[in-house]
Amino acid sequence: METTRDGLWPVTRRDPVLLGCVASALALTVFYAFDLAGVRFQVVTFWVVQPILDVAFCALSWRLARLTAVPAATRRFWRLTTLAGGCFFAGDTIQAMISARNPTLASTNGGETQLVLVACGATVVIIAMLIHPVQVVGRDRLRFALDAATVMTGVAIFIWYFSVSTSAAEGRTTIGVVLAGPGLMLLCAFTLVKLVLGGNAPFTRAAGIAGGLSGGLVGIGTGLSPLIAGSTQGNLGLLARLLPCVLLVATPRIQELQLRAGPPGSGQRDRRRPYSLLPYAMVAAAQVLLVVALLDGPQSVRTWGVVAGVLVVTALVVIRQLVAFRDNADLLSQLDRSMLTVSRQEERFRSLVQHASDMTAVVDTNGHLTYASPAIKRMLGFDPESAIGTPVISIVHPDDRAAVRSAFAELVGAPESVRSCEARVRRADGSWRWLAVTGTNLLDLPSVGGIVCNARDITEIREFQDRLQFDATHDPLTGLANRTLFDQKLRAEGSATVLLIDLDDFKPVNDVLGHQVGDELLIAVAARLRRCVRKTDTVSRLGGDEFAVLTQDDDADGVQMAQRVLEAFAEPAQTSGGLLQIRASIGVAGGSTADTAELLRRADAAMYAAKRNGKNAYTTAPASLESTPR
Repeated sequence: METTRDGLWPVTRRDPVLLGCVASALALTVFYAFDLAGVRFQVVTFWVVQPILDVAFCALSWRLARLTAVPAATRRFWRLTTLAGGCFFAGDTIQAMISARNPTLASTNGGETQLVLVACGATVVIIAMLIHPVQVVGRDRLRFALDAATVMTGVAIFIWYFSVSTSAAEGRTTIGVVLAGPGLMLLCAFTLVKLVLGGNAPFTRAAGIAGGLSGGLVGIGTGLSPLIAGSTQGNLGLLARLLPCVLLVATPRIQELQLRAGPPGSGQRDRRRPYSLLPYAMVAAAQVLLVVALLDGPQSVRTWGVVAGVLVVTALVVIRQLVAFRDNADLLSQLDRSMLTVSRQEERFRSLVQHASDMTAVVDTNGHLTYASPAIKRMLGFDPESAIGTPVISIVHPDDRAAVRSAFAELVGAPESVRSCEARVRRADGSWRWLAVTGTNLLDLPSVGGIVCNARDITEIREFQDRLQFDATHDPLTGLANRTLFDQKLRAEGSATVLLIDLDDFKPVNDVLGHQVGDELLIAVAARLRRCVRKTDTVSRLGGDEFAVLTQDDDADGVQMAQRVLEAFAEPAQTSGGLLQIRASIGVAGGSTADTAELLRRADAAMYAAKRNGKNAYTTAPASLESTPR
């Protein structure tokens, strides 16, 4: 389970449950440490408080088991922990009822029923730890097993040494020593091993430390209970057994508070070393214990047990080191192969980049070039080295800078995102080239640390596309907009004024002088129409000798434009067939473009009215077609 780096104090300092645990610990310390009551009352208090602590532990563990924000394996662990707490409660309650008849210090040692139930609870917790998954796979499982076996063997050595010592001092080996004390100490050790070595403990670090410490203290207190019961400091022995139980109650509460303060996955994962010092610390401790045992009087079964344990621990460490040596040799061999592969890949990549037709560049967050492939020399004429540090936007065409800035801002704000755009980029000689650029945000990749741009020259493609687009929307003879483009622009306007212009007596020019002269005359007409309009107006050749002008002005301005057109046509046009007069009839119609067909019919009707009125003139269309002169 992941743990957060947030301190424990901010999430626990105001919790009523933990404050109650602290208050209870202080009250028990004062009561027992200062011996404020007789032995009988102290024993009664002990057996009243102990079941209450068991109930609190069960309730808090069950709350954890019901949290849906934690993994299923963790919920299962806390369900089993709740079951273990129930065993503790049953055993303590039975012993409390027995002790009520004769509340003496000896009654706190526990009867066989209580000790069996406590042992069952400890066994349930050990099972829960055993079946909880660990984050080790493959070869790591062997290393984990060897490290865990080393630690557990070392703990067993200490349990053997001190348990046999306690039993010898008591003169007998009790079921409490065999089951309760050593069992809980082994449970504490196994919990620590799972937390440090397994990488997937079902509790946070703070909760694991609290639970492991309380379990170890309970085990020590239970194991030493026969000695405490026969001493004159029985009150301190009772206190030493209750305080760890209070800490045990606080353990699931600490876990819950940390989970609610930072759900799994929201915090940063604790950085773990690739190895653990715990097995080696246990070896050192076992060696020290061996020296102590050898110096402690004549050799005995207890001493030989320590010697055997140290031999086992040493053998496990030797096996662990051999496994490590083998793994290191394999890793070095893999590293050599991977380095050779990487070297070949780098050489291949370098060759591909240096000879690629497309350009690769890296840009920092300020938009400056930090790398440019050799293709920049062929594509833009810049030297790759001298281009470093150049602001990219400075060589982008002014009309394309807004689009480039927008795409770049989107890239910088979205890690690993990809954006594409097309823009004109200035070459070293001052000419412009169209580039299709695809940018990828690799700022978070340490080996790159920038925006990677792949650029391809599409100048010829854009020119071809522009040529196709122009040919599709313009008259090939005059270069004016054709009917398609004229209709598009007309529909795009909310209101407009249309001038329909039809040349008078144009057919005889073609029939007498030929189509070449007729084409020359049409070209001259187009040139004069361009001089009569503004850049925002549209001049179009609708077909044959029919032209049109689209302007956003009203009818009055349309009339002025018609007058300018007739004045421009007054001067004869020079053609290969000689000077030719240009005469035209013009229909002017303005209004809404919601019905473009209606607007064009009105202009057409006005144009024919001008022809009927003597030609070489203009007529303004009325508001409706029905009132147009006939």
